[in-house]
Amino acid sequence: SFSGKAVASVRQLEGNPEFEVLEGPGYWTLNLYFNTARAPFDQQSVRQAIAYAIDRQGIVDKAQMGGAVVASTGILSPDTYWHQPNLPTYPYDPEQAQSLLIAAGVGSLEISLRTTETYVRDAELIKNDLGALGIGVTVKTADMATVDSLLDEGNFDLLITGHGGTANPDMDTRIPDGVWSSSAYNEAYARSTRALDDAERREHVWRMQEIIAEELPVLALWHPLMWEVYRPGKAQPFYTADGVANGIPTANNKLMFLARGE
Repeated sequence: SFSGKAVASVRQLEGNPEFEVLEGPGYWTLNLYFNTARAPFDQQSVRQAIAYAIDRQGIVDKAQMGGAVVASTGILSPDTYWHQPNLPTYPYDPEQAQSLLIAAGVGSLEISLRTTETYVRDAELIKNDLGALGIGVTVKTADMATVDSLLDEGNFDLLITGHGGTANPDMDTRIPDGVWSSSAYNEAYARSTRALDDAERREHVWRMQEIIAEELPVLALWHPLMWEVYRPGKAQPFYTADGVANGIPTANNKLMFLARGE
């Protein structure tokens, strides 16, 4: 399981001699989407300013109780083969954020942030961070189906929802064309689907991540951690690199039931 709410229970079990706790990566990503069809989010510098204004480590610590890691700005988890490690990171820097907003001619601003009840704490922390720069944020929650519809329709300013769940970089349909579109990204994705081996495909996947991180239609917030709690015995769970099956991040690989050689 992964959730900031599960962290306290897991930490308690770590001191229980009856159980073993195995910690591993989650390939899922919580994202902050910008509606680049609406001013001022149509300006790349404004999106970058907001990225600098958000304390993502603070969100991990406060909203997720340390049960996650700050996300790669290319969306794909650093724990996968496909991750591009040399991306802009947008560290928390309110002064840089303010400078970019001034240069973009953005003063006081009132916007809405849509998400589900699950991520309202994350949204409130973002509201506080942006409020310090004079950006008023109204957080509005709805069920997942409604939030997904708002994303698909492009009916939002900022929106928080999740993406992923596997290590397979199938990133084609996560951002509706009405919200953001890039011919370079689409071409890189198309080339990745035609690649004949993983090394060639990774070149194109790296380019996709570079475009996302630089143009910033989405700010990836965090990747969750996962835990497997078990009683020591014959089976020894382990996290398989890049997951099992089509990339599912689980410690329950059937190979854990096979006898191991001395």
